Amino acid sequence: MYINELWSDPKLKFDHLNACKANLSLDQATLARVWTPNSCFVNSKTAEIHDSPFTNVFLTLFENGTVWVNYRVRVKGPCSMNLVDFPMDTQSCRLKYQSFSYNNEEVRMRWNARRKPVFALKPLQITDFTLKEITPAVIRRNYPAGMWDELVVTFVFERRWLAFALGPQAITPRTMIGVNALLSMIFHFGSIMRNLPRVSYIKAIGKSIDY
Repeated sequence: MYINELWSDPKLKFDHLNACKANLSLDQATLARVWTPNSCFVNSKTAEIHDSPFTNVFLTLFENGTVWVNYRVRVKGPCSMNLVDFPMDTQSCRLKYQSFSYNNEEVRMRWNARRKPVFALKPLQITDFTLKEITPAVIRRNYPAGMWDELVVTFVFERRWLAFALGPQAITPRTMIGVNALLSMIFHFGSIMRNLPRVSYIKAIGKSIDY
């Protein structure tokens, strides 16, 4: 995942120097000497910056004092799954990003309004789900130390199905597929139910399959 942050720091302006460059590209060592908003994924389980073959941080300073930082990170976040409609379900997972050290009096967090703030570089499909939608939002959180802006991105996943279609004339293949599918469902139903999380409500798979 690539994280881009931009902010303005008047102390870093150098347009008055009439320099030959309008921006400066620097490394992580310089970033350690620059003020940052100390942003993080507040609901992540783990998060780390890639370091192959070096720490993947990109820093650019513009002559008007704008700071642009890009991180390539690996994030593992929580996702509370609702299995009522299993196996025809969709799941929504959220990542929450905010300044850890500064409240709204010092830092205001906003999505970039000039372009699509969150997007996938290519269609994302995993073993059981397809990513259907990505939705960014801003939420104000009230903590004892003040108000914080929280950037929230919601990922909507839809469970994948293998679809097939056979014409009405294909009686033998339709019969074979139907019988094999029914036998497979019967044999695997018990295994599926044993491996699903234990919940207090009836799942859709329990309603649609009946012995």
